[in-house]
Amino acid sequence: MPHTSNPSLQRACVVAMLALLLTACAPPPALAPPQGVQPQLLLLRVDHERLTMIGRAFGAHGQVLAAATNTSSEATLLELLEWTPERVEAALPAELSAGWIWLVTDHGTSVRFPYRRR
Repeated sequence: MPHTSNPSLQRACVVAMLALLLTACAPPPALAPPQGVQPQLLLLRVDHERLTMIGRAFGAHGQVLAAATNTSSEATLLELLEWTPERVEAALPAELSAGWIWLVTDHGTSVRFPYRRR
């Protein structure tokens, strides 16, 4: 590499190298799950009034539903507290002490998980 005494050119090279380094080290953007990939609920935790769901392919948004039985067509829409592609937290109303929870996203519906308030 030829030596240059031009300070402006040296600064430009340093800035360009830093930009490349930062781009290479940046985490990949959050991607939506491929079309047709249903959300997978892997872990469910109930802690008083808070319900935490861990899984995959939740996407950027959706709904959390609760029902008294696994086959019930009547469900309660829960208030969302946090939603990420792999973690969802929702408020669990006091009147819902046990039942079934599931997620609905643009890409599908998860299986229903049983829950019981502690």
